[in-house]
Amino acid sequence: MEKKGIDWAVSVDKLKVCLNMPEHLFEYLKEYHTRYKGDVRILEEDDFFLVFTKKKDEEDETNKISAILNVRDIDGYFRLGTFDFFNTKRYKNQAFFTFENSALYRIYSLNYDGTPNNCICCLLYVMEYYGIRFNNSTETEIAFDCTYDFVKKVTNAIKNVDKYQLYINGKLVEEDETLDGYGEYYTRKRIKLNKTPTLYFHHKKTTDMQMKIYDKAKELQEESLHKSKYIHEWLNWDDTSKIFRIEVTWHNNNVREAMKEICKEREEWSEHENFLNLIGLRDFLIAMLIDGTRRLIYFKDIKTQKEVSIFEL
Repeated sequence: MEKKGIDWAVSVDKLKVCLNMPEHLFEYLKEYHTRYKGDVRILEEDDFFLVFTKKKDEEDETNKISAILNVRDIDGYFRLGTFDFFNTKRYKNQAFFTFENSALYRIYSLNYDGTPNNCICCLLYVMEYYGIRFNNSTETEIAFDCTYDFVKKVTNAIKNVDKYQLYINGKLVEEDETLDGYGEYYTRKRIKLNKTPTLYFHHKKTTDMQMKIYDKAKELQEESLHKSKYIHEWLNWDDTSKIFRIEVTWHNNNVREAMKEICKEREEWSEHENFLNLIGLRDFLIAMLIDGTRRLIYFKDIKTQKEVSIFEL
C-alpha cells in the first residue's frame, strides 16, 4: 500500500456487533438504576454509565431495552455507542451494540509510529464487567483514506482493455459485457455535472459485501461537515484538501469468510471470537481491505498474467 509521497490511513467507519448476554443481565438492566435525570433512568457503573432511552412513564421494557453507553478516557466521559438488549424468542439473551461514528475516530492511544488507535477496546471492558461475549459482527465498514485519486485510477484501468483483464465478483468480464455489480454515480448542479463519480461495487444480496470509492474531501465539505474535525484529527495530515476513500462493508458471513482467508497467513488471527481485539490492529484492517477489495474487483496484466489489485494501480 505504500506509495511515495502519498498520505494514507485506515480506520473503522461503521461497526455493529451482536453479543451474548448472561441470563441474569436483562432483568438486572430492567430493574436497576442509580439515579434519574428528569424522566431518564441512568445506571452508573465502574468508569461507565448507561442512559436508558425509555422514560419512566412509558410502557415496561419487557422484550427490549435500549441504552446509550458513555465511557471514560483521559479527557472525560463520551458516548461510545448504543446498546439494544433483547429478551425475545428470536434474540433470547442477545444484545446489539452500534458504535458512534465519532467514537470510532476518537484517538485512544498512539502506536510507536504515530498512527492512532480508536476506542473499540472500551467496549471490551464493559463486556467483561457484565460477562457479555462476542457473537458476530452484524455490519463492519473499513475505510482506506489517501491523497491518491483511486477513482480516476480504477475507472481508467476498467477502460484499458489493451493492458488489463477485468474481474468483478471473481468473474472475468469481456470487453463488450455489461458490468454487473458495478456502477458509477454522478452528482450535479442544474447547469453542470460533477466530474468525479462515486464508484459502487456489490455482490448480489444486500447483506453481502459492498464497496464504494469516492472523493471523501468533497463529501465532508458538502454533506458531512460535522465529521470533518474528528476525521481530520484522526488523519493528522498536513494537507486534507484531497481525501479519496475506499470503503468496504462486510456483514456477518462475509467477515467469517474473510478471516478464514487472511488467517492462512496469520494463524494468530484465526479465532473469530477475537474479532473485537483484532479490529483495533492496523495490520488486520489492511489485510481485511486487501481481501475485501479483491473479492469485488481485481485486474490481470494481459502480458504477464500477474494479478493486480486496486492498490497496485
